[in-house]
Amino acid sequence: MGKESKRLLVLFPGKGYVAGPLLYYANFKYGADGYESIKINYDGCFQGDLSFDAVFENMNNHVLEQIRDVNFLEYDNIVFVSKSLGTAVAGWLADKLNINTIRHIFDPDK
Repeated sequence: MGKESKRLLVLFPGKGYVAGPLLYYANFKYGADGYESIKINYDGCFQGDLSFDAVFENMNNHVLEQIRDVNFLEYDNIVFVSKSLGTAVAGWLADKLNINTIRHIFDPDK
């Protein structure tokens, strides 16, 4: 018997885009195919009168906190699905993780 493939889906919404069709249907489709999923949130990242750079740094730090216990190297297949501002965060995280096999599905905006 061969080793069963581990698959991971990570969903990165945009600001205010939490339950839209892109993320909902991606989660449904990949979940049906046996992917584990992580739904990223940005709770508290947009509070106050912050510059874009400060908000982006808050988002990145918040994402790192949410994935701190995930060993990405144990997954054979990783898909990042992102929308709008989440696309920038997904790209940043993929670069930080330095895993070349992460696939991206994204909608940068309308």
